[in-house]
Amino acid sequence: MAAVWTRLNTLLLLLVLLGMIAMFAQRAAGGPLDPPSAPAPTDSVKLPGTPISQPASAADFPIVISTPGTYYLTSDIIGVVGKHGIVIAADYVTLDLMGQSVIGGPGVGSGITDEFVSHTDVTVRNGAVRGWTIGVSLQATGRVILEDLRVELNQSGVAVGSGGLLSRLVVRENSNGMFITNHASDFGTQISDSNISHNGSYGIENWANNVWVHDNVIDANGQDGIRLIGDASWNKVTDNRITGNGGYGVHINGDFPGDDPNVNLVARNALLGNVTAAVRDTGAGNRIGTFVGGDASITATNPWSNVVY
Repeated sequence: MAAVWTRLNTLLLLLVLLGMIAMFAQRAAGGPLDPPSAPAPTDSVKLPGTPISQPASAADFPIVISTPGTYYLTSDIIGVVGKHGIVIAADYVTLDLMGQSVIGGPGVGSGITDEFVSHTDVTVRNGAVRGWTIGVSLQATGRVILEDLRVELNQSGVAVGSGGLLSRLVVRENSNGMFITNHASDFGTQISDSNISHNGSYGIENWANNVWVHDNVIDANGQDGIRLIGDASWNKVTDNRITGNGGYGVHINGDFPGDDPNVNLVARNALLGNVTAAVRDTGAGNRIGTFVGGDASITATNPWSNVVY
């Protein structure tokens, strides 16, 4: 019996040794003799949607988007005298600038525009628009989404209809900043997380209803930081830093015949160094949070206070 176990142990040992020899031999042999093939070319890879590039000649301006869908820029668009840059002439359009710029100059029209023809559900994102009569002019369009844009050095920066979402914008050094107008019954615009500063006239001029302006920096505009005008009602201005504007920080302007901005809320803003005053309210039935100084406490009894430095 001992001899049988000895032979079995010897056989098992041989099998282990053979396995180890095979393993070391495989490692010693190295990788395959043929190198891997080159990666496939990527030149033909296209992004989803329709590409837009600089037109071949001035006669090809403006670029007109006349079909719903997704579009993206493959280059900067340099405008020409007397023409708009890009005309959006359809509903349900998404235009991604892909980090490119739409650049105007003397005598041009609007950078991106609906030409005052009513549309709905238009998105423009991710790039810069500068040097136009109006940078983004979608005044007849409702439910506009503008995001991740720099709109600078235009006569007017942004003009849109109501019912949209405007976020992460830099609107600065335009003659006028941002203009919101009612579009049919498309209420409910939000303007947030943006910097609207150093514009020659107002920062935001709002004629629409149910607009919520919150969590923005609105700084050093030539006139009012935010102006609610006409019959602009049921708007909410909260949690902004509104500083150094040449007129009022917030102006609810009911001075003109027929103007009655009503039931607007202005609260929890930080208002610093606005030349004329922090807030002026000449409308009717508006709610203005109490003013506390920079060293005062906001308590449970005054949670809607504006802080005025």
